[in-house]
This record gives sequence, C-alpha cells and structure tokens, in this order.
Amino acid sequence: MSTRMPIGSLRVRIALAVGVVVLGVCAGTTILRVIDGRAQIYGIVRGLPNDTSVYYYRNRGRHNHVIALDIQSGRKNVLGAVPGLTYIQDKLPDNKGWLAWSYLEPARSQLAVYSPDFKTSVPLMTSPFSDMFPSLSQDGVNVYFLRAHRARTDAWGGPQWTDWDVYRGNISGASPTRLTRLSSYDISAPSESADGKSAVFSVRLSQHSPQLYVLDVLTGKPRLFLPSSGYDTEPVYSDDGRRIAFISTRSEPYKYEVWIVDATGGRMRQVTQLRRRCTDPVFIGGGSMIAFIVDETELWKVNTDGTGLARLD
Repeated sequence: MSTRMPIGSLRVRIALAVGVVVLGVCAGTTILRVIDGRAQIYGIVRGLPNDTSVYYYRNRGRHNHVIALDIQSGRKNVLGAVPGLTYIQDKLPDNKGWLAWSYLEPARSQLAVYSPDFKTSVPLMTSPFSDMFPSLSQDGVNVYFLRAHRARTDAWGGPQWTDWDVYRGNISGASPTRLTRLSSYDISAPSESADGKSAVFSVRLSQHSPQLYVLDVLTGKPRLFLPSSGYDTEPVYSDDGRRIAFISTRSEPYKYEVWIVDATGGRMRQVTQLRRRCTDPVFIGGGSMIAFIVDETELWKVNTDGTGLARLD
C-alpha cells in the first residue's frame, strides 16, 4: 500500500549514493525508475484476511505490473498491468476488482476501481480537487482517502495541490464526508479499525516530523496516539484491530524501521533492524506477519514478534 505523499506535479527525486539514481517526472512520461539496476516497487496492495499471497506492483517503464506472490511457495504470478501513474491500493472482496488512484493531469489525481484483470477501470467519484491514497474499510463498504483543496504554483513553476484532509466515502461512489480540517501538507493514508470507530494516520502539524494520530470517525477529532521525537508514518491496523504497524526512525535517525504497537497504545516493539529504508507495511498471513518494501526495490516479510525476517522477492 503506497501511502507516501508526493511532493507535487513535477516530482524529481534524485538519490545519490553508491550506484543509486532515481529520476521520475509525475507530470509526464517517466524518464527512469531504476535503482541499482532493479525496477522500483511502487507499493504493496492490501489483500483480504484469508489471502495466501502478497500483492505488489513493480514499475516496468510505462506500466506498473501487478504481481501476486505466494507466501509459502514464493511463486509469482503477474496479474496484469496498469499505466505507470496508477497506484493500486486495495483488493476488493468477492473478486470485484481493485481500488486505485491515478494522475489525470499535472498534479491532480482521481480515485478509480479496476476490473479483476486490470483491463478496464471506472472513476470512483468525480471531483474538481485532487484525491489520492484510498483505503478500504474491512467490511468493503467505506473508502477513506486524502483530498487536497488548494492548487498553487510550486518551486518549479508548475501546479501543486496542498491543504490535504481525510475524507470518507463508500465503494458505490456516493458523495464523501470530510472528516478532518487539518489542511496539512504532510499526511499519510488513513487505516480504519476493525470496529469502524476510528482510523489511524500520520500527520505533521506543529511538530518537526509526522506523528501518529487516531481519528474518532464520529466526531472527526484526531488525538495524538504516540508522542515521538522521531519520524513516525504509514500506520496500518491489523485485520483484528488489535495492533498497528508503522514506520519509524525512533531508534536511529534516518533509519526507517518497521514497528508494531498495541492499538491501545500499550506494548510497542521494533520488529526490523535492517538500518535501511523500510516502507509500506501491510499485515499478511492472517495478521501473523508484516510485508514491507526495502529501499524501494525489495519485498520483505517479518513475523510480528520480530522473527522470520526474510526477503520475499
């Protein structure tokens, strides 16, 4: 589940390290999406609780190939391909398709539902704003997403959408409800709890770095969940709603590791110590494991107790 907020309509990302160069332009054709000779993994798709596969999508030039990887055998199956500026977020119940978002024009994006074979798609809702990062509730009815309300000119002279907030609609495409009034520029996709009463997300408010907040869905009031001096982001509930996985630098600056915490805010533990950049945590295997991406090119898994750390692809 790709939940990281893009910078704007023209996103130029240059990572300089030993043998590492990434250059992408969101407003047009991708120039290069290769890191150390490896195609970039754009995100992990949230599957269903009983799925035995991990779904992810890897960039192949003008298209993203959606892949199902069997957790036990390691066998891969390419399910289909979508345009390079399309991002798959959730698998819909009963094999009804896939929840996604796509760039329509410079900066502006739109939610969509793809067919099971990825050959066709329909807009989930129409909007003059920019909508992205949809997240399906566990009952398959509600759709949480981020909406930007203000378009302005960025540092490169192009259009950029800002003032992001959390919205909730439904899979039928009915008019959504605005849940927050944060007008943030640094916010992650919300993840709904199993009981549907709350949603967890990360946002940068007055802090120097994003922190985790829990939103009361009925009142629309967010509360700080885990105070931290580090960088906490990309939280996601387990299927039973008892735990939250997230990415944090709280153990070491600039080292993005996978952490897990009880949904009550109690016991918390670091489950990876790779000292690399981990992103996109998703519970798999009935909630016993977490899949995640490392350095944007590798798919890994780890048991929720920190054992069984291994690369999947």
